[in-house]
Amino acid sequence: IEPPRLEGVRVYPDQPSITTRSSADAVHGERIQHVALVPGAAGALVIPEMRVQWWDVEADAPRTAVIPARTLSVAPAPVSAAPIRPALAAPPVVPETSARPWQIASAALAFAWLATLGALFRTRGRRRSIEPRAGTPAGESPPNTSAARQAVLGACNASDPREARRALLGWAELAWPGSPARDLIAVAARVRDERFGEAIMALDRALWSGRDAVWNGRSMAALLPREIGPAPSPRRRGAENRLPSLHPA
Repeated sequence: IEPPRLEGVRVYPDQPSITTRSSADAVHGERIQHVALVPGAAGALVIPEMRVQWWDVEADAPRTAVIPARTLSVAPAPVSAAPIRPALAAPPVVPETSARPWQIASAALAFAWLATLGALFRTRGRRRSIEPRAGTPAGESPPNTSAARQAVLGACNASDPREARRALLGWAELAWPGSPARDLIAVAARVRDERFGEAIMALDRALWSGRDAVWNGRSMAALLPREIGPAPSPRRRGAENRLPSLHPA
């Protein structure tokens, strides 16, 4: 049952009361719905007729329950006889001579945020500024490159192409901290051993072609050099940025 919509009247339906009981041959349900109508002005209030369609199970036929329209006389609201209280005087404005607690807390949070941001930038700058130590003897690997090489070697021996790619890019970041390689193609263009470069390209093709599950990393492990190499020459660096042809001859 939808409550009537009346102009200038506020409708407040109450929660329905629903009960169900069972007898020997049937189930009986009852729903009671209360609706409060609050008129906004005095005068005649016409509540329109309401109709509810239902099915008579005994006669096996549709029925219509009708609530006839009715007119109510709405009286004006009574005038309040209570005396009007004088408005309270506004409290005197006290000039602020010190910072409020919320201002102190906001300043502390802002200082902590700036300190955290500065620490983050220092940490990122320290990561990107990893360079070989001055005075490293010839033939000796820079710091941390030995561990990076072992990571690549372990991934190759385990024939794990995804881990080999991750470890190889990490090794390249230590070898060329000023201009780290973004992908395996760039690493292959920078290494000095051409056979090792071809092995890196084979790893890249296996990853992109979906045949990484059958990649054999032991052949790459046999070609793994002690060092990847110094920064490439300008001619070599331009070669690594050149994309392969879509239709090779």
